[in-house]
Amino acid sequence: ALRVEAGIELVKSLELSENDRDVLNYQITIGMTVNPRGPPRQPPPDVIEKLQEWDRTLNLGHILRMSRTPDMLIDTIKAHGS
Repeated sequence: ALRVEAGIELVKSLELSENDRDVLNYQITIGMTVNPRGPPRQPPPDVIEKLQEWDRTLNLGHILRMSRTPDMLIDTIKAHGS
C-alpha cells in the first residue's frame, strides 16, 4: 500500500494532463495490487452482455481480430470518452 501511495504522490508532482495523470495512477494502482499469478479478473455480467450485443450488431469481434493496430481498442475508447 505504501508503494502505491508513493507512486501516486510521484504522479502528482509531474506536469501531465488530467487524463494522462488518471491513466498513470490507474496503471500504478493495478500494477502494484493485482497478482499476475492469481485468478483472472472477470468483468461484471452487464459489461459482458454489452460486449456480446456489440459483437452481434457491429461484428465487433471480427473488427478487433482484423485490426493490425495494437492500440486500436484503447484509442477508440479514449476517443469516445468511456
